[in-house]
Amino acid sequence: EIADAHLVFGDAASAQALFENAAEAAPEWAVPHARLGDYWSERSRWGWALDAWRRAVQRDRTLQGEIVGAIAAADPVLAERFLSSLEGN
Repeated sequence: EIADAHLVFGDAASAQALFENAAEAAPEWAVPHARLGDYWSERSRWGWALDAWRRAVQRDRTLQGEIVGAIAAADPVLAERFLSSLEGN
């Protein structure tokens, strides 16, 4: 929530650092990875976003629908590729 507040107030660098610190401190917690995916997608850094979202889904499969929906809203083909990349994980 603190990282999200930094985003609201325009401090993207601090938000990114907080998301990354949370992901490192609790590597099995999916939420910081999902938020990093959101952060990077908002900046059109799709490679980094997809990597972060993939880590999130690997940790918590219940996030898959929400993440795929967000990707599909931006690019349906990219969403299909993302789903394909999850197969076998």
